[in-house]
Amino acid sequence: MFSLSHKKRIITGFILTAALAGALAAGGWILRLLVSFTAVLALGEFFQMCWPGRTNTDCKLAGLLLCAVMLLGSGVCFGSGGLLFLLCLGSLYAGLRFLFLYAKGDDKAALQENLLLLFGLLYIPLSLQFAVNLSRSEQILVILGAIASDIGAYYAGSNFGRHKICPRVSPNKSWEGFWGGIALDMPATALCGSLASPPGLEHIPFWGWALAGLAFSLAAQAGDFFESALKRAAGVKDSSRLLPGHGGILDRLDSIIFVLSFYALLKTLCAPV
Repeated sequence: MFSLSHKKRIITGFILTAALAGALAAGGWILRLLVSFTAVLALGEFFQMCWPGRTNTDCKLAGLLLCAVMLLGSGVCFGSGGLLFLLCLGSLYAGLRFLFLYAKGDDKAALQENLLLLFGLLYIPLSLQFAVNLSRSEQILVILGAIASDIGAYYAGSNFGRHKICPRVSPNKSWEGFWGGIALDMPATALCGSLASPPGLEHIPFWGWALAGLAFSLAAQAGDFFESALKRAAGVKDSSRLLPGHGGILDRLDSIIFVLSFYALLKTLCAPV
């Protein structure tokens, strides 16, 4: 009934879901440790795509260290001011590194390449640090909003996909999958948002959460396309082979990161004054 690769995908998905559910139920340091470990792995995959092999090893190590401190240290050592300091530190390192390389006579030194360190910190650990500080109902809502879109898009695209959206970025993604993601995400988010009632957003009606589900799906699929473009530019199929049937950690986080960003906007705009 299912191919071997699809069976691997389902089994890995169940294991990931069980680990995530356990961490969410435990909360506290268990959740923070899981998120920190996941973020370091995902950022490592991002750096490896941008800087293959042993290139820019110092930037990779500096980024992974800052990532771990941002997520672990934010629990006890510092607040938003500390996060800003770490991001400034990453930016300073990237700028000074470019200056040093260019001054040494490296005509290929480029500021934008060195600033990939800063972008990686903004893209992965900063977004996930925001997730750790959400309430449990909000965390479930965001994760469900991303996963429902992924599942709907995957199965609708696999079974009915005929019309490609952007083959240059992702040759397998279709308009049928796009609408399938939205079709599953809207009712899933509407039910979860109405039943879970995230703090400060209890006044949003059922239809409002359905619209949020539409936006969640658009954000999730945009995140998926963004990471697909990164992989295309790097010439790789998956961010890594760590998760059988799923690719790498970043392949699973791409949609969640973008949904997190939209939820932060929703919370800011819709929270009562």
